[in-house]
Amino acid sequence: MVRPWSVLGVILSHQWDIAGEDDYDTSITGGQYFYAFNLGDGWQINGSPTFSYNHEAASGNEWTLPLAVGASKTTIIGGRPWKFGLQFWYFVESPDTFGPDYQVRFTVSPVVKLPW
Repeated sequence: MVRPWSVLGVILSHQWDIAGEDDYDTSITGGQYFYAFNLGDGWQINGSPTFSYNHEAASGNEWTLPLAVGASKTTIIGGRPWKFGLQFWYFVESPDTFGPDYQVRFTVSPVVKLPW
């Protein structure tokens, strides 16, 4: 029997410069939000995009903010579970000069037992 479950979360960080040239200041808040919803039979709907806010950027270029949706499948290959995933990220905000419009990610991950 498969028990339904889901996970939601966010990880945040902030970076400042502490040395180097005085001409360039660094103050960037970044993070990653993530979610996963189990569908059963090894399938999940998930997303885990990273985002950032550059406090030193020119007006209108501060945010890099994607929305993400994806799917993954866990299956047994050679006696070991493997997770295959595909995500699509659409950037609702990104820097004008070099920011992306979208991104596609494909992942392959071995599933290992916890050592404890």
